[in-house]
Amino acid sequence: MSHIMRAFLIDWADLEAVIGSKDEQLLARLCSDERRRQDARVFQAIIEGGPFDPSSAEDYVDALEFICEAIGGEFVLDADFRFSNEDFDEYELVNGLNNGSILPVAEGGGWGSRCWEACAEELEELEDDDEYDYEEDEDPYLVVECMLASREAKKDLVCFW
Repeated sequence: MSHIMRAFLIDWADLEAVIGSKDEQLLARLCSDERRRQDARVFQAIIEGGPFDPSSAEDYVDALEFICEAIGGEFVLDADFRFSNEDFDEYELVNGLNNGSILPVAEGGGWGSRCWEACAEELEELEDDDEYDYEEDEDPYLVVECMLASREAKKDLVCFW
């Protein structure tokens, strides 16, 4: 199954802090934004910290992505991908994501983060690894492009699919 992944640079703690923040000003700003596709109740549930309707799990993913942009997340790239244990580019970026969230898990979409320090550490290992034929000026792996952006900006990598 193919997905579209959108990658952003942001401090993950800032985005995570929105969930349950009860920030009425942010809620009003989100609900008045003409670009939003989500129902105001979806934003309200996120800002209030619940209650969450499991049947709206996909809407929460979309809303969290919208919130990421609204609070200053810097867009990195869109990428077509499929989940596979064989492809570094696809599997490593999303492996282990969605852990610990109070939002319901969506079947067709999701989100997750990798801190910029972990991105930098992984890049150091890749730069010495011939298995992927890594060359910084000719990057065949979108995950490497995302991690490079994260390391350079010293911002966490947050992805939505």
